[in-house]
Amino acid sequence: MSDLEQLRAELENTQVAYQMAQEINQFKTGFLGRVAHELRSPLSSLISLHQLILFDFCESPEEEKEFLEQAYQSAQKLLAMIDEIILVSKLDYGAIALQIDTVDWDFIRTNLQALTQLQAANRNLCVQINSPAYPVQILTDKDRLLQALLLVIDTGLQTMPKGSIHINLTTDQANSHACIEILIPCSPEIWETHLCQPLELQKTNREQWKHFTESVKISPYLKFLLAQTLFRKMGGELTLSAFMPDEATQETTRLQGWLQLVTPAELNG
Repeated sequence: MSDLEQLRAELENTQVAYQMAQEINQFKTGFLGRVAHELRSPLSSLISLHQLILFDFCESPEEEKEFLEQAYQSAQKLLAMIDEIILVSKLDYGAIALQIDTVDWDFIRTNLQALTQLQAANRNLCVQINSPAYPVQILTDKDRLLQALLLVIDTGLQTMPKGSIHINLTTDQANSHACIEILIPCSPEIWETHLCQPLELQKTNREQWKHFTESVKISPYLKFLLAQTLFRKMGGELTLSAFMPDEATQETTRLQGWLQLVTPAELNG
């Protein structure tokens, strides 16, 4: 290779790296902005509930205890949210090493079914996982893949009014890709839902405060971003789009995750 050809190749690699860096930077900027919004909600709830107590808005010791219990619940939700964000943050900066290995899809399917069936049954919903008739093995971190899938499935179970979540695995042998398709019977707009703004500190809003503190949780959009981050760290991708099945009248959310497929040749080698 001549010096000119080598220079062109290096320039092309530099351009690709620059474009990738731009895309990742835009993703991080949006992610951090969303995180800041998400963390403010339970924190505002926690502060305001303590203000209700400090400003003597409680009519009895029982009511004061009730506010303290609600504040404790908000603190627990805030802690859980921070723990989940810290995990993804450490993955993103390499502080936690991913254990990329050959993973049998049946292992993922069995564990995913066990982790979701009780929650689905409690809401009269269903999670159906369809697998090919042949064994499929993918290169991934089994724990992080389960975490990413649970993030979006749990969101679907909490937002969909009825029906079933369908999870389909297909393989693209030509490109050595495995595609995990998740179909959730709910509008894609749900995945852009923001948490409600903190209510005004008013003594007459006690019932609204109780509803607000009980509903504080990570929004669907942030859960999708968390799952997408995990897929990207595992060398794959996760996308979200609208989908309308031929036999259905309700708009469906389609999530598609791609990971590297382990080919027979790689297994034999």
